[in-house]
Amino acid sequence: MLIKIIRKPEILKFLQHCIGIASCTLMMATGAYALHGSAPARPAASAPRPASTPRPATTPRPATAPRTNTQPATRSTSPNTTRPNTTSPTGTRPTTTRPNTTGPTANRPTTTRPTTTGPTANHPSANSPSANHPAANSSSANKPSANHPSSGTGTANHDAGNNHGTSGGHDASANHGTGGKDAEQGRGGTGKGGPGGITSKSQLGKPTLAKTSGGGTRETYKNGAQVDKGRDGKPTHFSDSKNGIEAKRFDSSGRPTQLTHSTPGSRTSIQRVGNSRRMDTTRTVHGGVEHVVGYGHGGGYVQRPIAGRPGYVQRTVVYGGRSYGVVYHSYYYGHVMIYSPVPAIVFAPAYYGWLLNPWAQPIVYGPYWGWAGQPWFGYYGPAFTPYARYYSADQWLTDYLIAQNLQQAYDEQVAAGETPSGPPPPITDEEKALIAQDVHAELARQQQQAAQPQGNDTGVVGDSNVQPPAAASNAVPEALQDHIFTVYAAPLAVQMASGTTCNLMAGDMLFRTGNAANSDDTVDVEVKTGHGDAGHADLCAPQAHAKVQLADLQEMYNHKRELLADGEQKQSDLVGKKHGLPKGPKPAATQVAQNQIDPDTQAAVDALKKQLQEADDTEGQVSLITTTSGS
Repeated sequence: MLIKIIRKPEILKFLQHCIGIASCTLMMATGAYALHGSAPARPAASAPRPASTPRPATTPRPATAPRTNTQPATRSTSPNTTRPNTTSPTGTRPTTTRPNTTGPTANRPTTTRPTTTGPTANHPSANSPSANHPAANSSSANKPSANHPSSGTGTANHDAGNNHGTSGGHDASANHGTGGKDAEQGRGGTGKGGPGGITSKSQLGKPTLAKTSGGGTRETYKNGAQVDKGRDGKPTHFSDSKNGIEAKRFDSSGRPTQLTHSTPGSRTSIQRVGNSRRMDTTRTVHGGVEHVVGYGHGGGYVQRPIAGRPGYVQRTVVYGGRSYGVVYHSYYYGHVMIYSPVPAIVFAPAYYGWLLNPWAQPIVYGPYWGWAGQPWFGYYGPAFTPYARYYSADQWLTDYLIAQNLQQAYDEQVAAGETPSGPPPPITDEEKALIAQDVHAELARQQQQAAQPQGNDTGVVGDSNVQPPAAASNAVPEALQDHIFTVYAAPLAVQMASGTTCNLMAGDMLFRTGNAANSDDTVDVEVKTGHGDAGHADLCAPQAHAKVQLADLQEMYNHKRELLADGEQKQSDLVGKKHGLPKGPKPAATQVAQNQIDPDTQAAVDALKKQLQEADDTEGQVSLITTTSGS
């Protein structure tokens, strides 16, 4: 009978539940009777009623039993491999499934599900220390880490070069380009890879092509940039309105030579000929406009308004590893803003008389110039012949001025990586006589300024409240009073009489032929000394007639005034000295209050470096797109 019962599937299933239970025999018997319809006697009330699905013996208490305080005290500290205590600290105890969501986790690794609020290895909390983002006050706060080093240090996963800037807003980067905010100026920058973050041709995609008049094409890329190309496939115009970039002219290799980059409140123009480049940035700042002009290799100046002195600006000039400050007062002449230099010192009126009048005996000073062994003189020596004898101080200043201009022109070419070749254009006796005439006229103007009483624009010491003269707008700029000018901040594109353009280079000399500014604010000039020839058709050749902006001509005068001021200071130290200059009245130099400034050298150097980097990035961006084939 029992065998027959056991064969039934229900009994086999029942036996599986009874394995390991001591009362299995009794239950089997009870089940056997139940199958035959005979119910066993009801157990006594004191006997426990078994559950319909018995729990394993390893369960410490029945499911219905209430929780009491008889639970072992070691439960809170015993290891738990499934769910840790949510209130007690965990110290260094590892968690294999779900970490503590409230306690510290700095020393407890998480292998499955990290906390979403505490610090983690890849996304540290802004206020909590972590393995890759130490606390600000911890010993490792100043040590960079692999993923997020200290402020100011580039990182592999979250730095200024890849995703975000290091301070403030977003810096210019490969992902943000001009749209980002620069940490220093708070404005759009070009950043690594150029505006828009285009770093490779693959990011451009294939452009859409359209025919243009003349048989050329227009390529439009997915970032909005447009490139016009002629029938020969060479670029003729580039525009990227989204990033404010435009290039109008390109050289034979396809590199942009005239380029502008505009951002809100700022505009940069770039003029390039070969490796020579001039950059001019204007930026709206508190109190007026800031100018950053870079030329050569790291040379240039930064001009800013002077707080509390309307009408005056301060310029820090950086050249040849040194810097100096100059003050200008500004005024409008027609539609042109003119910057007229304020002298740093003035000499006694009697000393100016000594400068302007011939000496009793001429002197031979040539051997003491020390030019013979200098590289620039080895190149320009055949073109520049100093006076054999000096009959007056203004002749000495004339040779000093010419030498300084030629030396700077040579240094700029070498710094740009261009080795001067071929004989330079000679400075004729006629041109030198014109330079001497302008030097003499400049000394006469200075003599008049020195004779003026306090309270005028000269503003000698003690007169710190001097303002530009009320009639400044009616004053004739010095550029329309001098006759010959030397180019220094080059290249400079000018329009020739034929309607075409040519480029002036450092060291070129211009003779002013126009007596007034034209309707377009240009001045007619003749190129007396130019670098252009049959092999350099893009450069201005001698005897070429051109139109130069009045503002540019005034800047050439200002540069001459700076060199003359330096020469006058050195000359005053040589008066009456052995191997120096003849005896004369004491210079009695007086400092001018309005020009007593400290040049902001480091800020100027940083601004010029920043401008240089942005120009590199912008030019690189344009060249990358314009040299991409649209086929």
